[in-house]
Amino acid sequence: GTSYARLYTNSYCASVSMRQTLSVPPPPPKAGPALKFWYRVPYAVNIGSVSTLPGGTLTMTTTWTQKTVCIPSYAQTTGRISFSVNAYGGTGTCGNTHVIEEVQIDDVEVTTDPSCPTQ
Repeated sequence: GTSYARLYTNSYCASVSMRQTLSVPPPPPKAGPALKFWYRVPYAVNIGSVSTLPGGTLTMTTTWTQKTVCIPSYAQTTGRISFSVNAYGGTGTCGNTHVIEEVQIDDVEVTTDPSCPTQ
Protein backbone atom coordinates (compact mmCIF):
# COMPACT_ATOMS: atom_id res chain seq x y z
CA GLY A 1 0.00 0.00 0.00
CA THR A 2 0.87 3.65 0.03
CA SER A 3 0.45 4.29 3.76
CA TYR A 4 1.06 2.72 7.19
CA ALA A 5 0.49 3.50 10.86
CA ARG A 6 3.37 5.28 12.62
CA LEU A 7 3.67 5.48 16.40
CA TYR A 8 6.36 7.83 17.67
CA THR A 9 7.70 9.15 20.96
CA ASN A 10 10.82 11.23 21.57
CA SER A 11 11.35 11.25 25.32
CA TYR A 12 12.15 8.85 28.13
CA CYS A 13 9.16 7.47 30.03
CA ALA A 14 6.76 8.47 27.26
CA SER A 15 4.56 5.96 25.53
CA VAL A 16 2.26 5.90 22.55
CA SER A 17 -0.30 3.31 21.51
CA MET A 18 -2.82 2.46 18.83
CA ARG A 19 -5.83 0.18 19.18
CA GLN A 20 -8.17 -1.38 16.64
CA THR A 21 -11.09 -3.75 17.16
CA LEU A 22 -11.23 -6.47 14.52
CA SER A 23 -13.84 -9.09 13.55
CA VAL A 24 -12.74 -12.70 13.86
CA PRO A 25 -14.39 -15.17 11.45
CA PRO A 26 -14.75 -18.84 12.40
CA PRO A 27 -11.58 -20.75 11.49
CA PRO A 28 -11.43 -23.74 9.14
CA PRO A 29 -10.81 -27.14 10.82
CA LYS A 30 -7.02 -27.31 10.35
CA ALA A 31 -5.91 -23.73 11.01
CA GLY A 32 -6.61 -21.40 13.92
CA PRO A 33 -7.42 -17.69 13.65
CA ALA A 34 -4.45 -15.33 13.51
CA LEU A 35 -3.45 -11.72 13.06
CA LYS A 36 -0.72 -11.09 10.52
CA PHE A 37 0.96 -7.75 10.07
CA TRP A 38 4.19 -6.20 8.87
CA TYR A 39 6.23 -3.93 11.13
CA ARG A 40 9.57 -2.22 11.47
CA VAL A 41 11.29 -0.20 14.15
CA PRO A 42 13.37 2.22 12.04
CA TYR A 43 15.78 3.30 14.76
CA ALA A 44 16.01 -0.05 16.61
CA VAL A 45 18.26 1.37 19.31
CA ASN A 46 17.01 -1.13 21.90
CA ILE A 47 16.44 1.63 24.44
CA GLY A 48 12.69 1.31 24.59
CA SER A 49 10.29 -1.48 23.76
CA VAL A 50 7.52 -2.20 21.30
CA SER A 51 4.78 -4.71 21.95
CA THR A 52 1.41 -5.87 20.65
CA LEU A 53 -1.59 -7.24 22.49
CA PRO A 54 -2.09 -10.05 21.80
CA GLY A 55 1.42 -11.03 20.81
CA GLY A 56 3.91 -9.60 23.27
CA THR A 57 7.22 -7.87 22.66
CA LEU A 58 8.35 -7.34 19.08
CA THR A 59 11.93 -7.92 17.99
CA MET A 60 13.67 -4.65 17.17
CA THR A 61 14.28 -4.65 13.42
CA THR A 62 14.87 -1.89 10.89
CA THR A 63 13.56 -3.96 7.97
CA TRP A 64 9.90 -4.74 7.29
CA THR A 65 9.16 -8.04 9.07
CA GLN A 66 5.96 -10.06 9.07
CA LYS A 67 4.57 -11.15 12.43
CA THR A 68 1.92 -13.82 13.01
CA VAL A 69 -0.01 -13.73 16.29
CA CYS A 70 -2.47 -16.46 17.20
CA ILE A 71 -5.83 -15.09 18.27
CA PRO A 72 -6.84 -16.22 21.79
CA SER A 73 -9.78 -18.59 22.22
CA TYR A 74 -11.99 -15.95 23.90
CA ALA A 75 -12.04 -13.95 20.65
CA GLN A 76 -13.31 -16.99 18.77
CA THR A 77 -16.31 -16.98 21.12
CA THR A 78 -17.03 -13.25 20.92
CA GLY A 79 -16.03 -12.89 17.26
CA ARG A 80 -14.00 -9.73 18.01
CA ILE A 81 -10.56 -8.81 19.27
CA SER A 82 -8.75 -5.58 20.08
CA PHE A 83 -5.29 -5.33 18.58
CA SER A 84 -3.05 -2.75 20.20
CA VAL A 85 0.51 -1.63 19.52
CA ASN A 86 2.53 0.14 22.23
CA ALA A 87 5.88 1.91 22.06
CA TYR A 88 7.70 2.90 25.25
CA GLY A 89 10.55 5.41 25.18
CA GLY A 90 13.20 3.60 27.13
CA THR A 91 14.72 3.78 30.56
CA GLY A 92 16.46 6.72 32.13
CA THR A 93 15.50 9.93 33.86
CA CYS A 94 11.95 10.84 32.95
CA GLY A 95 11.77 14.09 31.01
CA ASN A 96 14.99 13.67 29.04
CA THR A 97 14.40 14.37 25.39
CA HIS A 98 15.90 13.20 22.12
CA VAL A 99 15.20 9.52 22.65
CA ILE A 100 13.34 8.35 19.60
CA GLU A 101 11.15 5.27 19.72
CA GLU A 102 9.09 4.60 16.64
CA VAL A 103 7.20 1.64 15.23
CA GLN A 104 5.57 1.41 11.82
CA ILE A 105 2.73 -1.10 11.24
CA ASP A 106 1.33 -2.12 7.85
CA ASP A 107 -1.02 -4.63 6.25
CA VAL A 108 -2.84 -5.87 9.38
CA GLU A 109 -5.11 -8.78 8.50
CA VAL A 110 -7.25 -11.32 10.29
CA THR A 111 -6.56 -14.69 8.72
CA THR A 112 -5.79 -18.26 9.71
CA ASP A 113 -2.52 -20.08 10.29
CA PRO A 114 -1.86 -23.82 10.71
CA SER A 115 0.44 -23.09 13.69
CA CYS A 116 -2.46 -21.53 15.65
CA PRO A 117 -4.89 -23.60 17.75
CA THR A 118 -8.33 -24.16 16.24
CA GLN A 119 -10.08 -23.87 19.60
